[in-house]
Amino acid sequence: MKTFMRFKILTLLVFAFIFAAETVFCEERVILYVTDNIHLGDNFVTKYADMLQTLMDDNYGKNTIRLKKFTRFDFNTTECFEFLKYFNAKNYPPKTVIITVGEANQYNLKGFSSYLSQSKKKNAKKTNDKTLKQINEEIMDIYEQKTSLFKLAGRQIFSNNARSEYKPKVIPNFYALSGNFKEDPNTIASVSAYSYAWQLIREKKYVQARDFLFGIISKKSSHSMFYYALGSLYLLEQKENAETNALKIFEEGILVDIRNGRNMCYKGLMYLYMSYKGGISNDILYFARAVHTVAGDVSDEITAITTLNTSNYEIKHRTILDWVLSDLDKIKNLSDKNNVKLIFASYPDDVKINEVVKNHIAETNGGMLFFQNKFEFTGNMDYSLYNLSKKMFSFLRDRKILK
Repeated sequence: MKTFMRFKILTLLVFAFIFAAETVFCEERVILYVTDNIHLGDNFVTKYADMLQTLMDDNYGKNTIRLKKFTRFDFNTTECFEFLKYFNAKNYPPKTVIITVGEANQYNLKGFSSYLSQSKKKNAKKTNDKTLKQINEEIMDIYEQKTSLFKLAGRQIFSNNARSEYKPKVIPNFYALSGNFKEDPNTIASVSAYSYAWQLIREKKYVQARDFLFGIISKKSSHSMFYYALGSLYLLEQKENAETNALKIFEEGILVDIRNGRNMCYKGLMYLYMSYKGGISNDILYFARAVHTVAGDVSDEITAITTLNTSNYEIKHRTILDWVLSDLDKIKNLSDKNNVKLIFASYPDDVKINEVVKNHIAETNGGMLFFQNKFEFTGNMDYSLYNLSKKMFSFLRDRKILK
């Protein structure tokens, strides 16, 4: 299986038409374009928006209909919903809102814990006042099976709890327990070194980057960013045992900076959990259970993994899709409140979520339209992009959304 799956996303278009008789007002000549650009990149988004604006200018007069663009990497559906609430509170709702969201939910877990707590009736396990050393000692005891807590971590990785204790194959080094370990909160001083490491990785100087990162970790072992870079290097390099080595490094990066919810190693852990079908998922579950048992809900990723509590690939992705659909329903309700007409358009590539959303719209029968946004490469990217924007323009014009 490919290690770094091609990030794909669902493109969802929300168009707002406010009737004059209503008390809710809108900017009739403004289109808001909100997009997650993790799959296509900001250059694609900018060109697409510019071409659509040009088509509107040519047909309706320059700036008669204005396109406002907001793009952000790794933008998930919960953040999209919150952004629309904020935008509507600060401005008149625009005539049209174009939103690209969906697939980023697999890796950006902001809002997922809240969704799980509501859907699964799960109460949060609060964090505690244990020191970093105490947390590491208790987690190490679980791995060494010196405490009854290891049964909890071992058994609860299986949803039916019927199997015997799982014994992990990936054992992290507990650097926080070494004699020379020292917590250093001054991460700003490490930014230049971190940037240099990624420069080497981007240039595919993997051996040099690996040696550099090991050297930095030996000196600044509490700075989790270097563990994240090293784990990412393993995945990009794709040598033997790449996934296992990456998992071990991500776990070690979490253990030295466990209370930092923004620790990138949590995202690395979640990426591996969501991307792989093999036995590595059981080791991830074991680690997450151990962390959660000892330290509580220290990050959205740990909460999500322990709540999902399964190594089944299909169940994991089905739960993410359910979360996406739940947020889309919230967006629909927000739009209904403002008399907004919704049109969901698929992303122009073949992704599973396209069909899921299309079926959801058909099943709910809420008056929403579904636009099949199909990208066809003609040999020239700009011309292909122009054809795509022209299809969108025709769709809006034919349904008298543009007039």
